[in-house]
Amino acid sequence: MLFLVSLLPLLGLSLAAPSPQDPGYNCQPGQQCWPTPLEWQALNTSLSGALFLTHPLGEPCYPSTRLTDPETCSLAEAASSNNTSRGAHYGQTYWGNWEACGTSGCGLQSSDPSKLLYSSCSLGRLGSYYIDVRNASHISTALLFAKKHNIRISIKNTGHDFFGRSSVPNALAIWTHNLASLSYQANFTASNCPAADSEHVGEMGAGVTAGDAYRFFNAHGMDVTGGYEESVGIAGGFGMGGGVGDFTTLYGLMVDNAVEFEVVTADGLVRVINECNDPDLFWAMRGGGGGAFAVLTKYRVQLHPMLPIHTYNFVASFEGNTTETLRQVLTAHAENQLAWSEHLVTGGVD
Repeated sequence: MLFLVSLLPLLGLSLAAPSPQDPGYNCQPGQQCWPTPLEWQALNTSLSGALFLTHPLGEPCYPSTRLTDPETCSLAEAASSNNTSRGAHYGQTYWGNWEACGTSGCGLQSSDPSKLLYSSCSLGRLGSYYIDVRNASHISTALLFAKKHNIRISIKNTGHDFFGRSSVPNALAIWTHNLASLSYQANFTASNCPAADSEHVGEMGAGVTAGDAYRFFNAHGMDVTGGYEESVGIAGGFGMGGGVGDFTTLYGLMVDNAVEFEVVTADGLVRVINECNDPDLFWAMRGGGGGAFAVLTKYRVQLHPMLPIHTYNFVASFEGNTTETLRQVLTAHAENQLAWSEHLVTGGVD
């Protein structure tokens, strides 16, 4: 991981004088409600050193920052154009516009990472601090601390969210990327719920990416109902928001295959939920989106025996009345979708 900078050496820095204004539920740096350096230090101690100041991925490339370093900048440039490498760094989002706040940010140009995107480096929409979560208790501690100080919380794995919900300025971020455990159970016993007992169940930590999940479960002869992009965090926003992929026409969405979740709710409690335990919360989290109702730590999903997958490309060059020809192609494509699905064929038109 690139330049993961500890909070502790920076706690001696002076902060802006606090404002007497009470921000309510949205405390901002410089306001009286914002935690003092000693309070941040105490939080870091309670987390065994897992609290960090946020540093954008591109920061070492900006000459105006104290972290400017040509060697580290070269690593940042290489990571900037690699989806997997970007996802392994808190200080970025998959969609660069969600790193920025207006014209402020610290990104590198996507077409040429050797060029800066902004005149100076700032956090943009990235959270002020983040917790490199390694267990559920880290999340509980974060939620209770944020509640005490009226600080906004954001939840992020790889940062693929189309709507930028994983990047929130002036927030304490819960970074789940390193909750990356994987396990396979041929015979699964659900928590206090015999109705949810099943065969061939996979368990994924909230930080697992699709590529890692595919390789792990394929080694056990199993498929998981994931999507197309291997760098996406499969359990969090994807697995909570629906989850469309190659097997959707055969097995349904990923949420249709969810068996059980381990989550941390806003009161800081760790809960195992399924169709018997907190069924309303279990229902809401199967489609309600990542982090909308609780913070996911583990996702237990129904697996399916591996099937052969073949890829076909149809390439055509049209002459004459291209509009009518294209209409016929698209009509045939739509009319044969059900037949293709019966033969495990899925696809689209570019």
